[in-house]
Amino acid sequence: MRSRPGPDRADEVFNLLLLDGDCPPGRAADKLGMTSRQFQEVLRYLAAMGLVRPSGDGALPVPVSPETAFALLLDTAEQTTADRLVGLRSLRAAFGALADSLPAFRSSGAPQHARVEVLVGQQRIAESLDAMAAAARREILALRPNDSAAPERWGEAARRSGQVLARGVSLRALYLHSTPDNPAGQAHLSGLRRAGARVRLAMTLPFRLTLVDDAQALVTLSSDSDEVTALEIHGVAMCALLRQVFEHCWVYAERLADAGADESRQVACRAALTEREEMVLRMFAAGLKDSAIARNLGVSDRTLRRTITPLLTKLGADSRFQAGMMAVERGLLSRVELGGVVA
Repeated sequence: MRSRPGPDRADEVFNLLLLDGDCPPGRAADKLGMTSRQFQEVLRYLAAMGLVRPSGDGALPVPVSPETAFALLLDTAEQTTADRLVGLRSLRAAFGALADSLPAFRSSGAPQHARVEVLVGQQRIAESLDAMAAAARREILALRPNDSAAPERWGEAARRSGQVLARGVSLRALYLHSTPDNPAGQAHLSGLRRAGARVRLAMTLPFRLTLVDDAQALVTLSSDSDEVTALEIHGVAMCALLRQVFEHCWVYAERLADAGADESRQVACRAALTEREEMVLRMFAAGLKDSAIARNLGVSDRTLRRTITPLLTKLGADSRFQAGMMAVERGLLSRVELGGVVA
């Protein structure tokens, strides 16, 4: 069987847990044609999704009921869709601002004074970035979509960023939400934060941009050829348009949290909650009523109320709304998930 580690095979592993949960872990991996490492990776994914809970004694984890799994997966799908809508609204606002600025740009006569040079090839682009970093005196703004760079590219970016920040130049950078999922990307973002850069994450970004002192910019173009192409732009009016795009993307983006502190806080909070309380909290966020939550958990309404009361107490909340706010603050829910609690 072709190896497909990770969440791509989560449905197979979950079904095996439902149908043959007493199977030894090693044999379970063999049944699915997976290595032990691949199997454990999927189990970690299922646990992170709240779809399984530990059983102890080295046995396979216990899956939640299919009804609960469906509710949790639907919750995740709704969150992903909401995140994408937020990103699309950000792009629409950015390009709307760009369109609003074009009349003034055209009437200023600035296009005649702007200079645009086409750069072809990664080496020429790298040389341009080096020159721009050396010339920066006040501020650099950066948009970094699809930044699955090779290790050496991360190193080059870190070197340039470190040099400009050491000179007291301000750096604001926007990356995609997926960037921290890559260990190299997470290390790069952490390094930027430590060096003093301000970093935010967005669901989508329009193009790759480096804007220096509102006077020169580099915009990387998508291309069907193997050669990367970029526009090196000099001109205050043109750069003012690009700043408008950056600022709108910045407003709609989320601040990059301190990954270590955030993870420690989240782990500590989760440790204080029982698995059932975590499930109830997530189903709160999904907008489920008490009767639906009780049905998904296979308990009576009275038993559910006995679960909700200590959950609110642990979060220091008097209502579902306050519980949602506390859960966001402590990293147990995102602000998108919170929408269901407020509703």
